[in-house]
Amino acid sequence: MRASIKIIYRSAGSGSLILQQASFPLKGRKPHKVTFDWWQQIKREMEVKELHQAICNGEEITDIMKEMDRKSNGADDLQR
Repeated sequence: MRASIKIIYRSAGSGSLILQQASFPLKGRKPHKVTFDWWQQIKREMEVKELHQAICNGEEITDIMKEMDRKSNGADDLQR
Protein backbone atom coordinates (compact mmCIF):
# COMPACT_ATOMS: atom_id res chain seq x y z
CA MET A 1 0.00 0.00 0.00
CA ARG A 2 1.00 3.58 -0.57
CA ALA A 3 0.27 6.97 0.99
CA SER A 4 -0.65 9.68 -1.50
CA ILE A 5 0.24 12.99 0.17
CA LYS A 6 -0.29 16.68 -0.57
CA ILE A 7 1.30 19.27 1.70
CA ILE A 8 0.71 23.00 1.31
CA TYR A 9 2.88 25.31 3.39
CA ARG A 10 3.75 28.99 3.58
CA SER A 11 7.28 29.90 2.59
CA ALA A 12 9.25 31.87 5.18
CA GLY A 13 11.01 33.90 2.51
CA SER A 14 8.31 35.15 0.16
CA GLY A 15 5.24 34.13 2.17
CA SER A 16 3.92 32.25 -0.87
CA LEU A 17 1.89 29.08 -0.54
CA ILE A 18 3.84 26.08 -1.85
CA LEU A 19 2.30 22.72 -2.81
CA GLN A 20 4.34 19.54 -2.69
CA GLN A 21 2.83 16.16 -3.44
CA ALA A 22 4.19 12.64 -3.54
CA SER A 23 3.35 9.00 -3.02
CA PHE A 24 5.27 6.85 -0.53
CA PRO A 25 5.14 3.13 0.33
CA LEU A 26 3.76 2.53 3.80
CA LYS A 27 6.16 -0.33 4.66
CA GLY A 28 4.10 -1.19 7.76
CA ARG A 29 3.79 2.44 8.91
CA LYS A 30 0.55 4.35 9.39
CA PRO A 31 -0.28 6.94 6.69
CA HIS A 32 -0.23 9.81 9.20
CA LYS A 33 3.29 8.84 10.29
CA VAL A 34 4.51 8.73 6.68
CA THR A 35 2.99 12.18 6.12
CA PHE A 36 4.57 13.55 9.29
CA ASP A 37 7.99 12.16 8.40
CA TRP A 38 7.83 13.82 4.99
CA TRP A 39 6.70 17.11 6.58
CA GLN A 40 9.73 16.97 8.88
CA GLN A 41 11.98 16.41 5.84
CA ILE A 42 10.43 19.39 4.03
CA LYS A 43 11.04 21.61 7.07
CA ARG A 44 14.71 20.56 7.18
CA GLU A 45 15.22 21.29 3.49
CA MET A 46 13.09 24.40 2.95
CA GLU A 47 12.45 27.69 4.73
CA VAL A 48 8.97 27.05 6.08
CA LYS A 49 6.84 29.56 7.97
CA GLU A 50 3.81 27.35 8.64
CA LEU A 51 1.82 24.32 7.54
CA HIS A 52 -1.26 25.43 5.63
CA GLN A 53 -2.83 22.08 4.69
CA ALA A 54 -1.98 18.37 4.73
CA ILE A 55 -3.96 15.71 2.87
CA CYS A 56 -3.19 11.98 2.94
CA ASN A 57 -5.11 9.55 0.74
CA GLY A 58 -7.81 12.21 0.27
CA GLU A 59 -8.25 12.81 4.02
CA GLU A 60 -7.68 16.29 5.45
CA ILE A 61 -5.20 15.79 8.33
CA THR A 62 -3.88 19.32 8.89
CA ASP A 63 -4.92 19.46 12.55
CA ILE A 64 -3.38 16.04 13.23
CA MET A 65 -0.10 17.15 11.61
CA LYS A 66 -0.01 20.39 13.60
CA GLU A 67 -0.59 18.47 16.83
CA MET A 68 2.13 15.93 15.99
CA ASP A 69 4.47 18.81 15.10
CA ARG A 70 3.72 20.61 18.36
CA LYS A 71 4.39 17.45 20.38
CA SER A 72 7.64 16.73 18.53
CA ASN A 73 8.87 20.24 19.34
CA GLY A 74 8.23 19.80 23.07
CA ALA A 75 5.51 22.47 23.16
CA ASP A 76 3.50 20.33 25.63
CA ASP A 77 6.33 20.60 28.16
CA LEU A 78 6.48 24.39 27.82
CA GLN A 79 2.77 24.81 28.57
CA ARG A 80 2.86 22.81 31.81
